[in-house]
Amino acid sequence: MKKGLCILLILMLMLTFSALAETNVPEAGSVVVYGRYEQDGNPDNGPEPLQWLVLETDENTLLLITQYEIAFQPFSTRQDLLVGWADSELRAWLNNAFPASAFTEEERAAIAETPLHTAGGRRTLYRRGETIEMEVPECDTVDRVFVLSSEETDRYFFFGTNDAYAASEHRLSMPSYSVLIRLALYGSANWENVRDIPGADVYAELANRLLPTARETETAWTMPMPSLREYIDFWQDMPELLQSQELWPSLLREQGMIYTNYWDGLGCTGFYDWYCWDPTCVRPALRVSSTALEQGLITQPKEVFPSRTDPDLIGQWKAEVEDRTEYYWFHENGYRLTMAMSDGDTLYSTSFLCQTTGRKLNLVQLGAQGQLHEGSFRIDGDTLILDFAGQKVFLKRANADEWPQIHE
Repeated sequence: MKKGLCILLILMLMLTFSALAETNVPEAGSVVVYGRYEQDGNPDNGPEPLQWLVLETDENTLLLITQYEIAFQPFSTRQDLLVGWADSELRAWLNNAFPASAFTEEERAAIAETPLHTAGGRRTLYRRGETIEMEVPECDTVDRVFVLSSEETDRYFFFGTNDAYAASEHRLSMPSYSVLIRLALYGSANWENVRDIPGADVYAELANRLLPTARETETAWTMPMPSLREYIDFWQDMPELLQSQELWPSLLREQGMIYTNYWDGLGCTGFYDWYCWDPTCVRPALRVSSTALEQGLITQPKEVFPSRTDPDLIGQWKAEVEDRTEYYWFHENGYRLTMAMSDGDTLYSTSFLCQTTGRKLNLVQLGAQGQLHEGSFRIDGDTLILDFAGQKVFLKRANADEWPQIHE
């Protein structure tokens, strides 16, 4: 049940944490569309657009990982020894068969070569009733497509925060419907009979509610956002909706290591207790040249909000309250508020979802989903007056250089 509750973080917050700046380069945490791959279990209608989460950007490339687990592959099928990343069948498939089917020649040319280091270590191999301890060598490779290492899963998915709980909404993935069918046929799913698997439409509806889903229209790609009330209602309904659902881990580069999307809501990595030749979910990653943006190969969906924060609130504010300074930043995306408090020695920060209707201001604090804080605001000249349950705070506009250096 706890896991089910934590899953809802992914519902809409990923979009809220995504950068909405009107720039040509997607920021870490945003979603893009690049390439096509069979995902809906119906090959007759052709492959579906691949949706990626941006993990990192630099001057020349974007590091992407598929939003969904789009493949079901073994790390290696060799049962006579432990195989490292360099010699794995998974690496060969990711760098040959997968890009050949998922990308056009022009799209493949935009995928950069990425130097990778993969740690080794001792693993346990169970074979013919024997328990064998073997050493997997570390390796350095250069790949175009790969899966993350355990170190990289710990390093990415935070997007500017050092709070694992606040970052957890970025960590969840789920199998595509095609992979779900493979899981069930392989006996890795909870359903006793393949006929009990949810239909493609039912599963797509669940996926759309759990993960941000890009939608193609005649003129553009869009990614709808909910109203705050819809978000609250869905949070409260989520336990019953997901209590029968299962989350599947995906393979990492260290042989025998998997990434469990959620564990007590935070996401973690862990070892199998045995060396496993069985296929497992795969979430490919790659670096793509930023020139692919200029060529129109990467599509950035426009995030559509049903309502935004009053534009007069947008910006940074601060207030001197007794022995502390309070800072409020209403973000340009119109859906997020960051609040920071400093007593001179310690700085605290908290993130909220926010929405205004008229002069009403509603907030939901991350980490307390489902609890709505209702208040009001008024702007008098250069003064912002917030009122929650009769407690008023008077704030003044703050310059950018007054905003404290925090990691949200």
